[in-house]
Amino acid sequence: MLVDVHSHYWEYPEHFSEDFKRQASRARGDTEVDLTVRWEDYQASAEGCDKTIVFGGKARLSGLWVPDAAVAAYAATQPDKLIAFLSLDPTRPGWQDEMFEGTGT
Repeated sequence: MLVDVHSHYWEYPEHFSEDFKRQASRARGDTEVDLTVRWEDYQASAEGCDKTIVFGGKARLSGLWVPDAAVAAYAATQPDKLIAFLSLDPTRPGWQDEMFEGTGT
């Protein structure tokens, strides 16, 4: 069994701050970059993977914030292939509560 243990899910522009979008555009020669992850695009590049663990990302200081519910909804579209994985930002108040909520304890 082949498992991709680190893939991402996010939607552009919803999950990114204005500053992040400006920096990403500047890094690409002032061209806006659609960072949305689409199942069809991912699948085309990972045909041999049996399972894929999917992270969103929570890094408020970096300008990225993907709610775990969005990652879970994405994983639910391909339940035989995708496994949603919780993300935490330990710089934010309440991250411990999110951890316990996400683990069901």
